[in-house]
Amino acid sequence: MVRRDVKKILMHFLRKEVHEKTADWGELRRVKSQVILKRGLPNIPNLMILTDEGLSFLGIVKWKKELRLYLFNSEGRMLHGQSYYNNLEKVYKDLKSKSKKITRYPPLKKPITRAQRESQLDKQFKKMWLHLAKIFQIPQKITKNRPLIKESSTKSNSIFGIRVTEGFIYIPSKSHKLETIFTFFSLFFFLPKNIHQNKIIGEAVAFNLLKSIKIFQTEIAETKWEFYTFFKQVSRWQKKDPIKLLKALNRISEYYNATWKTEDFLELVESEFDIIEYTTRRKISDLFFDLFSKTSNIDFLVLSTFLGLPFGIEYSIPVVNSENELISVFKALRHWQISKVLDYLNQKQNLISNGILKAIKEALNLQYGCVLEINIDTNDNKTVLLKNKSDLPIIFTSAVQISPNGREFPIKFQEVVLKPSLVTSFDIKTINITGKLPVRVEYVILRTPNSIIKPIFKGAIIF
Repeated sequence: MVRRDVKKILMHFLRKEVHEKTADWGELRRVKSQVILKRGLPNIPNLMILTDEGLSFLGIVKWKKELRLYLFNSEGRMLHGQSYYNNLEKVYKDLKSKSKKITRYPPLKKPITRAQRESQLDKQFKKMWLHLAKIFQIPQKITKNRPLIKESSTKSNSIFGIRVTEGFIYIPSKSHKLETIFTFFSLFFFLPKNIHQNKIIGEAVAFNLLKSIKIFQTEIAETKWEFYTFFKQVSRWQKKDPIKLLKALNRISEYYNATWKTEDFLELVESEFDIIEYTTRRKISDLFFDLFSKTSNIDFLVLSTFLGLPFGIEYSIPVVNSENELISVFKALRHWQISKVLDYLNQKQNLISNGILKAIKEALNLQYGCVLEINIDTNDNKTVLLKNKSDLPIIFTSAVQISPNGREFPIKFQEVVLKPSLVTSFDIKTINITGKLPVRVEYVILRTPNSIIKPIFKGAIIF
């Protein structure tokens, strides 16, 4: 019998033993060329086997509380069998030192490395992240910047023992609340950056959103968590639709993108204005002015004035704030002194927060659209009086006639210059109109009379 067949037979025997006795594992080992066991060993007393007696193989089968040893000669014949019930690790260690492993059943799995564990955790988090992003209708510009998962050997005092730093979430080893953790931190990072940068606010709002999900409604905030007290105040938002609430917070942060102070955010939570209803384009200025009246944060006053301007909403500006640079820019824009606004932006655009800059530019563009005041001359209904309310030149550049089916026909047209802050008479008869079709006259607003190639705004009016 060839030696290869002997090994196969012996391993078949061991596998059968493992299966029939529901053992943990079985192992076949070749003995070394020496006395492997002799009388007097503390772990294996009263046993003496020498290699010259024909011992070639050891078969070991391990249960939780028993280690069974089988001894075989070179032909695969069993020489002896014995079980051990005490000091099993020491017995196995002695056997290992005097033999060489051939094979094991089932094979030993390589221990998973820390990097592999972190990769598995990160994949689970990514799956939860994308699932929640779909449910909460989170835009891609937010979801593409996902934090990564790392494993930590220690627990912090923060929520769930988690530590968050530099774009990584450190989860304690063998954490038993992975689904809750992944959901909570997805919601935490779905919040606008200027909210979750204040850890107390971010965690309180995220925990509030967590509890809006049915399977997490029984989660209880622990008193040791830093955000516990603030969460009690934020919990008044629990009845709000979480998707609409997230959208409202993102809408506010488009304009107020500074990191929130805890006391200022509390005023937002306790505001008499419904945060969801009052983040529409028409009402958001009221919300910001309400926040200013309670916090004296000048940014809220600036935002309320610029956002309210296109709707003709005027707020009372305290005397102490009237000389503020941005309030002065607002006053200039309100009085159509657009050149002053443009000069300010050219000089200090990089010094203004992105949110306030967005509000100024929106107000500026809407003012451009309202820069012309049009009236019919009472003495001649073919003459239109055009008032350029701004301090910039406006030029009528071209005209087209529009047919009922939407087709457009260019009309010969001579440019008309509307000087700053003046009324200009425009004779409609100068337009070569066919029939009674409407005419669209296009115009540009210029920074200077000579900047026709690069207008700062293009618009049109219909006659």
